[in-house]
Amino acid sequence: MPNKHSPLARQKRLARRIILDSAYYDRQNCESVSMLSRVNVLTLMAATVEQSSGSAFILSDEPIYVGSVPDVSRGEVLTDTRGQGSFQR
Repeated sequence: MPNKHSPLARQKRLARRIILDSAYYDRQNCESVSMLSRVNVLTLMAATVEQSSGSAFILSDEPIYVGSVPDVSRGEVLTDTRGQGSFQR
């Protein structure tokens, strides 16, 4: 049975997971701050595709869509308590 989600949606989830897993969580300001840029995320996604043969996010021979990676920069606030982070809009 084929997967219900499109390759683009799987790549978006993978990109968000990579960004949030490597984020810095500031307990004083209650926010998460990106430690990666978009280029770093694309590099990590390419490495994940090659190394994760048993992962749920295996992308096999699918190309990596650059549009699936959010436009984040290093030091950007991703989530905060005021709801004004870049992942909360």
